[in-house]
Amino acid sequence: VDLVYNALPPAGHMQWTIAALEAGKHVLCEKPFAMNAAQVRRMNEAAERSGRTLVEAFHYRHHAVMRRAVAIVRSGELGMIERAEASFDVPIPFSEGELRWTREQGGGALMDLGCYPMHALRSVLGAEPTVVEARCTMEHGVDVATAAALDFAGVPASLSCSMKPERFGATLRVTGSDGSLEILNFVAPQLGCRFTVTAGGETRQEPTEGSATYVAQLVELGDVLLRGVPQLITNADSLGNMTAIDAVYARAGVDRAF
Repeated sequence: VDLVYNALPPAGHMQWTIAALEAGKHVLCEKPFAMNAAQVRRMNEAAERSGRTLVEAFHYRHHAVMRRAVAIVRSGELGMIERAEASFDVPIPFSEGELRWTREQGGGALMDLGCYPMHALRSVLGAEPTVVEARCTMEHGVDVATAAALDFAGVPASLSCSMKPERFGATLRVTGSDGSLEILNFVAPQLGCRFTVTAGGETRQEPTEGSATYVAQLVELGDVLLRGVPQLITNADSLGNMTAIDAVYARAGVDRAF
C-alpha cells in the first residue's frame, strides 16, 4: 500500500491521516480537511515529519474548467477584478445519523458544501479573505445555510451554501472592469456545465469538456507521487481554506469547540 484515501467524516480526518502518515503512507484526505485549522496544522506537521505527501481531495480544482477560470482571471483579460461570488446548494434531507446533520462529525452546510465556494474564490482571486459579515441558519445543531460577505485584499466577494434549497446549484461569478465570467456547476462540470466569458464587448462559451473531476484528481496525484510534479492543492492552501471557514463560523457566532 502506497496511498491511503481518507474518506471518513471530518471528525476522523486528523487521527487517521496522521496514523497513515506515521505508517509511511501518502494520504489523499477528503474535504473539508479537518474540523478546524488547529487540526490541519497538526496534519501538515505530521506530513512534514514523515516525508510523505498529504493532499486534500478538492477534486473540482483539477478539472480543465477551473484551471481555465483561474488562468483567465490571472491573465488580466477581465481587467481589475471588482467583485466575485460563489455558491453551492444541495438538498440534503435531515435524518438521524446523517453525517452532514451531525455536529460532532463535522456536519453543516459550510463544512460540507461551503468549503467549495470558499476554495474557488481563494483560487481565482489568489488571496486570503477577511470576513466582513456572516450569518448561519441553525437546525439540529448545525448550519443548514450560511452566507458570508468577504474581502479579498480589497475585492468584495460573497459566499453562500444551503442544505435546504429548492434545487441544486453551484455557481461561480467574477466581475472585472473589462469583463466577467460565469460558471454554472463549477463543482462537477462532467455532469453538465456552462462557462461564459464576456470581454472586449463580446461573449463566448468556453469549452467544458475534460476528464471527470475525480479522474483528473487521480491523474494529478499520480504525477505528484510518481513524477515529482508540485501539488496543485498545497498543505498551505488547505490550511488557508480551513482558517477561512473557522473565521466565517466565528463571525456568525457559531460555537465550534469540540
